[in-house]
Amino acid sequence: MTRRLSSVASLVLAAVLTVVCPIPGPAGAAASDGVSLTVAAPRADKLVKGVWTRIPVTVTNTSAVPAEDVQVVGAATGVRVRKLSVGALAAGSSRTGLVWAKLRVASATLRLDATELGTTLARTSVRLASRPAPLPPRATGWSGDGVSFQLLGGQVNVLKGKVPTSCGTKDLVYPAIAVPRNNEVYGSAAGADGSQMVLELDFLSTTRGVGSLTWTYDGGCRGVVRFTVHANV
Repeated sequence: MTRRLSSVASLVLAAVLTVVCPIPGPAGAAASDGVSLTVAAPRADKLVKGVWTRIPVTVTNTSAVPAEDVQVVGAATGVRVRKLSVGALAAGSSRTGLVWAKLRVASATLRLDATELGTTLARTSVRLASRPAPLPPRATGWSGDGVSFQLLGGQVNVLKGKVPTSCGTKDLVYPAIAVPRNNEVYGSAAGADGSQMVLELDFLSTTRGVGSLTWTYDGGCRGVVRFTVHANV
């Protein structure tokens, strides 16, 4: 899968390029408590070797009863994987999260199992291949769509942006975060007021990037700004 047009576009693309495989037989049809799951992920992705990379995964509880302790675990020769802990999943509901993979070989097939209470109920796979590390983004000021930051020393420094939320427009400041070798920045940070921020920023070239900044706060307040930024040259 081409890395990454935008946070929203990547999830749409992942939805199009999915493989959903319930496990056949007694263990795969449903757990002893009547739960059944499906799991969806991109068919394929290209990763920079040695860099932790996020892979979007969607788990759906297709049964009429709630699921407990749902997880997505992965395994492949030559790949390190960090599992996704979904937790409880209501009947008929879905949740999208991230499995993290680090490729150590030229190519591999990553098996992803959706489990409930440790029992595998669905399975899919993602074909992984290595790609060269891209050129790093330009060290300068960046701005666009009300978001601005300085990129110096391989770090996004003090990203600022206005985020429309259900509790009014918020002026957010995200602290410094390093740019990994695959140019795909992802991180979370706490605000001074106890709120939570999640930053996704993918540099598509040395002078262009796309991303999103999500803000959440106790009481159901939430907002997200999606942006395209360019190097100020």
